[in-house]
Amino acid sequence: TLTEDADRALLAAELETLLEPVGATVQFREDDDSYRIITEDPEGDQQFYNVFAVAIFGGAVFAAFNLTTRMVEAQRREIGIAMAMGYPTWIIAARPLLVGLQIALLGVVFGLGVGVLIGNAMGGLVQDVQSLPVFETPFQFQIFLWVGLGGVAVPLIAISYPVIRAVRVAPIDAIKPTHLAARGTALAPFVRRLPIPGDTFARLP
Repeated sequence: TLTEDADRALLAAELETLLEPVGATVQFREDDDSYRIITEDPEGDQQFYNVFAVAIFGGAVFAAFNLTTRMVEAQRREIGIAMAMGYPTWIIAARPLLVGLQIALLGVVFGLGVGVLIGNAMGGLVQDVQSLPVFETPFQFQIFLWVGLGGVAVPLIAISYPVIRAVRVAPIDAIKPTHLAARGTALAPFVRRLPIPGDTFARLP
């Protein structure tokens, strides 16, 4: 341990000269890879991990929303027939909502399993890179609990939107064939007037 006004370079040179017969190299603490990796930018590393996790979670939510929307759209005529026969709305909506709950629960279970596997693999990689004598990597129950609850809630919210939209239309509209029931957006009439060159295949994108 050196005082604040000590000359580290001079001390290192004197030590190397003193220990020259046995062959020694003086290394400062910040020159050690483990110390540098741990102390230089742990906050930046944590931000990178957070962004990476949020990106994966967002992709999973988008995939769940896409899947459930297509599922409800595929059952649009069945929903319309059930409404025309007088079934209560909550009974009609219960089936796709239960499927969405099943998707959410299975996604959380498999997601937690994959998360534990990736965490263990990353822990082994960090231990190989950072040669520290002691590593503590406890299972983070609180983080996994909150992410698991979010993983269940978000797909349910995602499937609720197409289900509510499906049961709110008139039964006759729900029974119509897809090409007659499809409704364009407000931009469709405007885009239709644009003089886009090429054939249909070129205009598709």
